[in-house]
Amino acid sequence: MTMPRPVSTQGLLIGIYSDAQAARATLRALRRRPHIQAALLLGSEAALVVTGQPLDEALVNRYRGFLLDNEALLLIAAEEAEIPEAYETLRQSRGGRPATFVFHPSASEAGGKEADAAPGSAPIPAVQQAAEAVRLAELLESADDKIGTATAGAAALLARLKRSQSTLLEARETLVLAVRVGQALPLSGEWLLDNAYMLRGHIEDVQRSLTPNFFRQLPAVTDTIKGITVGQPRAEAIAASLVSMNDARIDAPVIRDYIQAFQNVTPLRMSELWALPLLLRLHLIEVVRAIAPRSAGGSPRSPRVPLRAAAAPHATR
Repeated sequence: MTMPRPVSTQGLLIGIYSDAQAARATLRALRRRPHIQAALLLGSEAALVVTGQPLDEALVNRYRGFLLDNEALLLIAAEEAEIPEAYETLRQSRGGRPATFVFHPSASEAGGKEADAAPGSAPIPAVQQAAEAVRLAELLESADDKIGTATAGAAALLARLKRSQSTLLEARETLVLAVRVGQALPLSGEWLLDNAYMLRGHIEDVQRSLTPNFFRQLPAVTDTIKGITVGQPRAEAIAASLVSMNDARIDAPVIRDYIQAFQNVTPLRMSELWALPLLLRLHLIEVVRAIAPRSAGGSPRSPRVPLRAAAAPHATR
């Protein structure tokens, strides 16, 4: 099913509510904006309430089919400049935020599927990576005498992983809703949907394996170093460096060469070599977490964002 195109310079804003009273309250707030066209569709009552200028009947009928029983859908058409304020009105709904979708006219009129975000910087050459490994090893050499002090850093790492898990779950829910209303997804959004199970498995592996007890076996950073926190496991600083220098594109030879250069200065403990793949996964998960909101949705203030879902963080279905 293809998505209807916004007319002229108008954008389209959709809010799907589980609470019809909250939807009605939002509609009343929108009535104070005379230049906004809005329709309220109630799934259980098959009712239709229109405020402001009437919406295109075909558009209303198109979205009526997406409603489930006991749901309410607010369909809003407005000039591009009016969309941000209308979006904030939906976000401030009492009784629960709706799942919200924003369709910007400038990009949708251009046609075609959205291109993914431009790739990041190119990986640093191997010679420079080896030099950085040596530099980091010299900075962290004293960590080998501080076994058992990484437990403080463990709590911060596991909290970060929990945040990544929450962000990725919200992104997946947004993408599922986007598919449901016929929205075209960027390639990165399709990848997130297709690989959600794999990401979940990696997160569970890291949570299960990197326990506070295991962190007690890892040498910890003892001195304040730019970009590295005291108490952070030394192996985690290595993982962060590897992911950053390679723009999250790493393979076995890259890891091997970096570790070899590092160990020419300071040998790593067996516990660190065992933890490194898990810590690499943790950092790669954070890279995916960083791009997930862009893949699943954009702010209504973002220029030229084609057919993007901007789901409220706490929307439930």
